[in-house]
Amino acid sequence: MKRTFVTTLVVLFAAIISPIFAITPSTSILVYVKTADNLPVEGINLSITSESYNDAGVSDSQGKVTFDVTDARADTYAITISLSGANYELVSGEVATKSVTIADDEQKAVYFGVKEKAAVVDETNDNKTIDIPSEFYSSGSKTTVLKDMTSDQLKAVSGFIIHKPDLAKIEFKEKVDLSSTTTINKLETLDQYVFIEIPGEVSLASDLIPELNKPATVTLEGLNFVQLSQGYTPMIMKDDQDAGTSVSNISLINGDKISFDVSSFSSYAVRPTFEFEENEIETDQTTYTLNGKIDDLDSQISIYVNDESQNLIIDINDKGEFEIPIELTEKENVVQVLAIGASEQTYSEVVKITNPNLEETVADSSGMSINLTLVFGILLFAMAIGGGAGYYYYNKKQKVKSPKIATKYDNRLLTPEERVRLADDSKKPDDSTPKEKIEHAQEEQTPKL
Repeated sequence: MKRTFVTTLVVLFAAIISPIFAITPSTSILVYVKTADNLPVEGINLSITSESYNDAGVSDSQGKVTFDVTDARADTYAITISLSGANYELVSGEVATKSVTIADDEQKAVYFGVKEKAAVVDETNDNKTIDIPSEFYSSGSKTTVLKDMTSDQLKAVSGFIIHKPDLAKIEFKEKVDLSSTTTINKLETLDQYVFIEIPGEVSLASDLIPELNKPATVTLEGLNFVQLSQGYTPMIMKDDQDAGTSVSNISLINGDKISFDVSSFSSYAVRPTFEFEENEIETDQTTYTLNGKIDDLDSQISIYVNDESQNLIIDINDKGEFEIPIELTEKENVVQVLAIGASEQTYSEVVKITNPNLEETVADSSGMSINLTLVFGILLFAMAIGGGAGYYYYNKKQKVKSPKIATKYDNRLLTPEERVRLADDSKKPDDSTPKEKIEHAQEEQTPKL
């Protein structure tokens, strides 16, 4: 009986401890998916492969998947993370597949760093109605109507036209993509990006609305031009400089339109052009009539003889012809003829008129001669007293050649981009106190010496 009891105890003890000794060390790979803030990411698909093993799993609430590879044991494993359909993406520098080599009875951890995807802004608008400012749809306008177009149609608008009758028309040669929300918003304030305000000029702020910086045909309307000599071509300016090869196919149409092609956008304007039979003339007359011709019949002409303004009203006939009566007071007379065109672009030419019968002296009313050296000294003194009046006049003449749009902002040298920014600034509220506003107004009215 005693022996039987002892045997039973041995059997029971063996039954208890045998599972403990039966546990063998496992070979496993722990894969963690975490954010940069070390937060676990649940629900991410992971897979593991080797020559003899293939498995897959999904990260749990701790962002972890455990792959027990005890049966496969020592080997090199490739662990791949799949973010398809998840609202996550790998952090910068992270790779989607990692390799790990593990020995028997070893446990290793692999980490994947992820981050939430940035919110995707829907840049298309299927339901939004595009309302271009009404000034571009005045009577007779050929501006393309966009409000009924679908998003797909807006992605490739053919022959898009911006038009203000009797001023200018822009017709784009390539398809333009106008579908994004950003572009639609700009089109609804198009008058802040496209400036068509006077005949003979058009400006487009291409760096602010690059979607329209495309090749186009520009037609300037409402002009009053005549053809000059054979081979004549109207002079087109780009940013107040000769446009040169940046424009092509320049054509005068029926005297009231000028069309040309551009490859990109900025400010374009037509400039008046003179023609004189000669620019160096010799005569024995003391009063000489200078004959010329100008292409822009709406130009205003001013005359300067030896740097002195002549108070003359110059009439231009319907052929562009004009006459200038000039009183010759010196042997050599420099005549500057200055024209301001309809587009407010300016152009000047110099004509030299010589009368060999005149002496290089100035006669007083009694017929006595005044030594030119003395006259020259007096002039220098007068110029010094004047404090640079001539310099002011010269700069004034140079800066007159600018678009009318600049006049709107009281600055004739603004670029299209500067005009937009200045217009935006003007909309900001004035935080000045009433006292400061009065003081500012008084300063503006005080003559500056």
